[in-house]
Amino acid sequence: MCARVVSFNLLTSALGLSVGLSFVNGKRTIKYKCTKLWNTLTDDIKETKSLQSFKYNLKKLLVVLGLIRMFVYYIHRIYSM
Repeated sequence: MCARVVSFNLLTSALGLSVGLSFVNGKRTIKYKCTKLWNTLTDDIKETKSLQSFKYNLKKLLVVLGLIRMFVYYIHRIYSM
């Protein structure tokens, strides 16, 4: 099955910069990826009552995940020497 790709200019800012976005059928769609990402969030983040709290908790999670990824990377480098 061949995926049909439709690319278009999503946003043009006042500076003339553009952000492109592609839609394809299947697992590469925005709908699929966002749903998969939403399902990976913890329940306390999903059940947050305000947008401000949601953003704060999400940023906190992303910082922790970034630190874990960095830690694993450096441990891997140390042991692969």
